[in-house]
Amino acid sequence: MKSILIVFILIFISSCVFGAESIKIIDPNNGAGTDYTSLASFESTEQADVTAATGSDTQFTAKCRCTGGTADVIANFNGWTTDAANYIKIWTDPAEGYRSTDGTYQTGNIYRIEGDVPLTLQEANIKVLGIELDHTGATTSSGIIYMVSIEGGGTIDIGYCILQNTAGASGMRSIFASTGIDSATTLNVFNTVAVNANGYSCRTFDTDWTVNFYNCSFLGGDIAGIHQNSGGTVNVENCAILESADDFSGTITITKCASDDNDAESVAESGGGTNWPDDFNDAANGDFTLVSGSNLIDAGTDDPSSGLYTDDIIGTTRSSYDIGAFEFDSGGGATFIPTINITEYRLNSILNNLGIIAGRN
Repeated sequence: MKSILIVFILIFISSCVFGAESIKIIDPNNGAGTDYTSLASFESTEQADVTAATGSDTQFTAKCRCTGGTADVIANFNGWTTDAANYIKIWTDPAEGYRSTDGTYQTGNIYRIEGDVPLTLQEANIKVLGIELDHTGATTSSGIIYMVSIEGGGTIDIGYCILQNTAGASGMRSIFASTGIDSATTLNVFNTVAVNANGYSCRTFDTDWTVNFYNCSFLGGDIAGIHQNSGGTVNVENCAILESADDFSGTITITKCASDDNDAESVAESGGGTNWPDDFNDAANGDFTLVSGSNLIDAGTDDPSSGLYTDDIIGTTRSSYDIGAFEFDSGGGATFIPTINITEYRLNSILNNLGIIAGRN
């Protein structure tokens, strides 16, 4: 009884001290528990001054599902007020089964956004985690994830995402940072895959900010892989940038990456040929899992992001970090490790310290 009382007390303290999380369910098929049938509806209805919400560390979460196989429509986040402790999270829960199980673009009941420029971000302090995005429209020279006119600074995290340009639109960027982005903004892209034969894998354009890429796998780009147009700081670490006209273009700090351009701090492919057949299982079709004996196994920097993530795109725990979005799994498969929110993490830490609970699976 005493333990139960302590647990309730700690839950109350956690809600007061560590803040609140507002969770809304997004499901284009309107399954059980749905709050909005599109991310765009969530954005327009919930748009708010997050910093004015009750409590600190307030998190507005769009928890995305796809119960009937229908893709979501495009969305544009603009007009919110956020800060580092009060932010937006667009997310698929890996425990629910609406996220790709193998790190390749999947349909069926996998949540995804498809359309003409699928996701536009005009906000900082936003996290996009475990989302598939496919540019299927006619727009050219834009982005699958497009960032523009971001004021006030802050952080944008893009992780565990899969991006593709099936429309083949020319000049498209998988991730495009355009103009008007505050110099106090930082973009972190990690454990993300992009397949885009036309244009760029990523382009930062006339923006004096900081962009970090960690453990990503990008294929294609008839113009460039990662391109810094001018200004700002671009760091790329533990990434595989393949089959682009120029894998790294501009002033970029490259650390422990895979490139076929002989760029500094890059690991050469194991056996030659296009699409790195001796390192990946099927990179040409978006499968960047590593083959046994790949030159990229254990070739990265351990924990390059200082704690932003400790697993790979499908939840495999990273030990000695490999290059790319996937950690080689000699056991033949990976199991999702559910991500927990910071409030739950802090609460469990307190309970563990008190010896009330033994742990969490």
